[in-house]
Amino acid sequence: MGFSPDAIPHLRMSAEKGLGEIRTRGISVEPKDYLKWESPFAPPPSHLSIPYPDVTVYDEGSCSACLSTLLVFLNDYHSRLEDYHLDDGKIHMAIGKNLSDCPRGTLLIGNCTSKMKRQGIFVQGCPPVASQIWEVLSGERDG
Repeated sequence: MGFSPDAIPHLRMSAEKGLGEIRTRGISVEPKDYLKWESPFAPPPSHLSIPYPDVTVYDEGSCSACLSTLLVFLNDYHSRLEDYHLDDGKIHMAIGKNLSDCPRGTLLIGNCTSKMKRQGIFVQGCPPVASQIWEVLSGERDG
């Protein structure tokens, strides 16, 4: 795919936990000429660019899965989020393992944001899918 295994967060984290081999010299691949099928991939975006001027995203150390989930969620449910605008008129959403600050009322998406769950509405999952996020938010609004 054209990436160093160390550059892929989930492969690197798995190797660090002893859940597999990441060093290519330590992996036996058959057939030996496997590189003839090599096809470089474009890397995922490192930052999310969204067409929603009323949404503020706090992205501190997120993975591509959470970035994608957030975009799918906004594409599918943005029109239903009118109750989640904060005093500044914006919907605040956060993703990422390095999240350290966000305003009260922020929508915290994914397990990596759990340490901030007292700041807002926490949606667990790694990552949660768009419908799970909406399910949590709908229950929060009703309850």
